[in-house]
Amino acid sequence: MPRRTRITEIMTRDVVSVDPSVPMSEVRRILASEAFHHLPVLEGETPVGMISSNDLLRVMRKQALVDGEDRDEALDRATSVEQTMQTDLVTVREDDTVDRAIDLLADGERHSVLVVDREEALVGIVTNIDVLDWLFG
Repeated sequence: MPRRTRITEIMTRDVVSVDPSVPMSEVRRILASEAFHHLPVLEGETPVGMISSNDLLRVMRKQALVDGEDRDEALDRATSVEQTMQTDLVTVREDDTVDRAIDLLADGERHSVLVVDREEALVGIVTNIDVLDWLFG
């Protein structure tokens, strides 16, 4: 399998995303109900952040519950999507190669890269698992 393969051949196209104004409880529900761990945050079609299941764990670990308070209420009280999302996004273009994604993911500092078009609109996501499946599948 040539490493010059275009990123579009292995990316997930129908990416679930949220707006920065969505409550954190909605982020928790999405991450709990889906089989992924990275949730892009978009303004319009443009990525402005990313929330991962690890980000959610960090928030919940720090948050003390008030007696009788629902966990979702506590989460929404504790923080917002804008406060929690990672903004140091790593993106690749639709015409980039899988090799480019490997270079970006291999350092272990991130587990996904966003795929954007020429207008910076989100068109897909590639995770380290996607790359491993492509390499060894």
